[in-house]
Amino acid sequence: MLRATQTSRLLKQSPAARRSLAWATGAGFIAGAMLVAQAWWISLIVDAVFLRGQTLAQVTPLLGVLLASLLVRSLAVYVETVLGQRAANELKQTLRQRLTTHLILLGPLPLRNERAGELVNTIAEGVEALDAYVAQFLPAQFLAVLLTIFILIVVLILDPWTTLVLLFAAPMLLLMLALIGGRAKSLT
Repeated sequence: MLRATQTSRLLKQSPAARRSLAWATGAGFIAGAMLVAQAWWISLIVDAVFLRGQTLAQVTPLLGVLLASLLVRSLAVYVETVLGQRAANELKQTLRQRLTTHLILLGPLPLRNERAGELVNTIAEGVEALDAYVAQFLPAQFLAVLLTIFILIVVLILDPWTTLVLLFAAPMLLLMLALIGGRAKSLT
């Protein structure tokens, strides 16, 4: 796992990758927002049918909006995946070009004690190892923060008391996870 400064330095290598990653994160945010909207629409549909006794014809507009939000969310997830992979590919291409150029500029003399196969393997495998990190982990990391804040804002608007409960429960949950993780680690 790279530190924040290392990730920042890595992403500075390719402005195109940084842009693709930002767009991927934006698409992921839209997908997350659509998930919140879907939960809202489902709650309205359940309320209308089971508590208010409305018929299928009466909730058809709500079902249409739910279907539309499902389609938007699906498209956003697809775009997030494609753009995340594009960011990874752009970064890998830039890094390979820079490493190759650097090795060519060094010339054979400084590398005479190195094994050529190991160098090629390090360049190929080392850069390839960034694929999942850039394409999947980084967008998920950014989204974990953005969507948490978004959900807290939505809940604050809809029910301020629930927001207080969430703000109290979240640190407790993290504490419990840390305790369980520490205990599991000591057992293994």
